[in-house]
Amino acid sequence: MKSILVLIATASCAVFAGPIKPEQAHHRREVTKPWGGAVQEGQGWNFVTGTLTVPEIKDQDPERAVAIWVGIDGYSCQSGAIWQTGLTWYGDGRMENWYEWYPEPPSAYPEPFSASPGDKVKMTVHADSPTSGNSTLENLSTGQSVSTQHSNMQQQLCLQDAEWVLEDFEQKELADFGSFTFTDTAANGESGPGNPEGAVIVEVEADGQEKTSCRSDANSVTCQYTGN
Repeated sequence: MKSILVLIATASCAVFAGPIKPEQAHHRREVTKPWGGAVQEGQGWNFVTGTLTVPEIKDQDPERAVAIWVGIDGYSCQSGAIWQTGLTWYGDGRMENWYEWYPEPPSAYPEPFSASPGDKVKMTVHADSPTSGNSTLENLSTGQSVSTQHSNMQQQLCLQDAEWVLEDFEQKELADFGSFTFTDTAANGESGPGNPEGAVIVEVEADGQEKTSCRSDANSVTCQYTGN
């Protein structure tokens, strides 16, 4: 299992994954495995989607956080870009929406987007090519939708990983998210349609302790918080 160097944006939008790095000790926390969820390895992944039932996160330290997202690359491919979109929650219930073509900095969508506990939010990334693509967040419960387009990006995607994951930040304690499930999980790659069945299951590990318990099947990815 490899670990991922997590970047925290200085703007209002926090995030997220960078290329996998050797395990490192940090000043206050040691997050050796910051992803929890399912990673389907393969070739030519150009589409990943999943519908998240929004968890209820509240009454915790506002410095705690968790990001939940879908994306392409960043696990087996370490030299290319990562294309991802998702939502971040803080312990006091604040939520941020974002998209990122790493190593470009993450951004909030230009239009407002909101979601409440229990809402179903469809997250989608699509790669038209290794240097272009689009992403969408759609609240199926309210009808609200936001999207963005990227083109002619300097850093190319490898198109080797399809992901449905949560992420822990080294600088912040992982928020207790209870449990969450991605449903209607799907992907498309060189060999045709795909899903999380048989995917690599990754678990968040911080300070020597696993913080999550995740599983996947053909239609869903579920993760439960198990940390302190």
